[in-house]
Amino acid sequence: ETKTEIDFEIFKTLQIKNVGFEEYREADIFQVKRLEDEKNNDFISRVASYVIEKEAPISLETLCIRLAVLLGYKKLCPGLQNSVENILNEKSDTFVQKDGFFIHKDTEVSARKAGSRAINQIASEELEKCVLAAVKSSVGISTDSLSLYTSKLMGFSRMTPTISKVLEKIRDDLVKKNQLKIDGTKVRLAD
Repeated sequence: ETKTEIDFEIFKTLQIKNVGFEEYREADIFQVKRLEDEKNNDFISRVASYVIEKEAPISLETLCIRLAVLLGYKKLCPGLQNSVENILNEKSDTFVQKDGFFIHKDTEVSARKAGSRAINQIASEELEKCVLAAVKSSVGISTDSLSLYTSKLMGFSRMTPTISKVLEKIRDDLVKKNQLKIDGTKVRLAD
């Protein structure tokens, strides 16, 4: 048996506690109607604000993909991404960009299920909250099982090498920040 096969068997049998992760909900961008004579940048700004309010933290790329659909583009183009980034940067009194993700100022990031998002579409801060919740909800979880358990809590249907690598990095970052401690093969919250 390979490590992947063993991990998959563990993944299938994990008993998941309800730790209260919020559901991730994609914003319905078609709820924002274009005003008569509204300039393109103003419309983009209003839709982006709506999406950020509903989905934050959200990556610039994900936000632009949503806007591309609304504006009739078939795929994401660099011009649209640059325009959106410039529009959002003009609203720096409203939004904060951190590690490529936008969020409204003074908004608390919470642990959410992945929903339709891939692991790389989830902000590090949100992933940290998920890992911390996984450790908090389990007694004596092993370093090997933490990524599996966290990914299952987040609603991923399978464990991939990418998910494992990202969650292990988050775990290591939390250890460096003194929020987690590794005792032998077990992970626990730091004192």
